[in-house]
Amino acid sequence: MANPATAVAQPLYGGSYNSFLLFDHIVYIDGDWYTFDGTPAPGYTTRGDSSWVFYSNVVNYAEALLGPYGKQLLDWTPPLSDAAAMQKLVDAIGRGIGNTAAHETGHQISFTVPLPGMECGPGAPKPGKDCQGSSNYVYEAASANDAFVFDTPSIQWELDDQKALEKYFNCTATDCK
Repeated sequence: MANPATAVAQPLYGGSYNSFLLFDHIVYIDGDWYTFDGTPAPGYTTRGDSSWVFYSNVVNYAEALLGPYGKQLLDWTPPLSDAAAMQKLVDAIGRGIGNTAAHETGHQISFTVPLPGMECGPGAPKPGKDCQGSSNYVYEAASANDAFVFDTPSIQWELDDQKALEKYFNCTATDCK
């Protein structure tokens, strides 16, 4: 994919593109490699109704965070015969896709409702924009971290953005989960 900002997604299930118009926010999972400013990017958003998550980048990131598999490999690339190791990789990829999709959906919503925390912490486009509470384990984090592919530490929305999202979705912290 040359430019996700101008790309048109083609549904693979045989449906029509118009059936997507029923949704306010869409995240497309794409198999292409994508870089932003020369750095592999797990996701990309330029509009308030759709985003992209790049599967290949998420897989690469998950394998790197899981570390070496065996003595000869630099990253986590187990053989299919090692079911437990493959499950660990698949879990990390799924979590990475889901958390990246949540981050990108935050960008979509920020076209309507200000979410001032978006793109905070290390790698933020505005240097020195820390995440609330000095925690980079938030959906708003500019750079993916280990929480994007592992269970712990828990990842969440910053408090200010959580309140804005509750207002946007007309729910409370209890029923918004």
